[in-house]
Amino acid sequence: MSVNPRFTKWKLASALVALALFLFAVSWLLLAQRHLSEYRYMLFLENSYLTRAKGEAGKWPVDLVGVEQLLAPKIDSPGEAVFLVHTHRSARPTLEVIRQSESAFDGLVRFHWLGGRAYRIRLDLNRRTAESAPI
Repeated sequence: MSVNPRFTKWKLASALVALALFLFAVSWLLLAQRHLSEYRYMLFLENSYLTRAKGEAGKWPVDLVGVEQLLAPKIDSPGEAVFLVHTHRSARPTLEVIRQSESAFDGLVRFHWLGGRAYRIRLDLNRRTAESAPI
């Protein structure tokens, strides 16, 4: 019994194309998941960490060292805190202060993982507004 070599090459080529498309789709989904993690982390920074640090210390934070300390009491229960700590540890975000005043903060948050983005974060306590955007 002989096998047609053209048919075998076609099957091999189509299997390789299918594998390449599958790997592309998986990598795209993983990258999308990372960007979603960055977005949720930025919401936490805007709505909780930066304003709480400003209220407790009386000044804006200059780094993100206190994030794990803030989330430590909540890490035993499943939920958002575990997700945020995981993002903080694996992405290794850094905060760069661009401008700060008594009531306003303007900074840059960079995520240092594969495909990580940088986000500009602006807070104004007088207007109660928060804004972040990818750069």
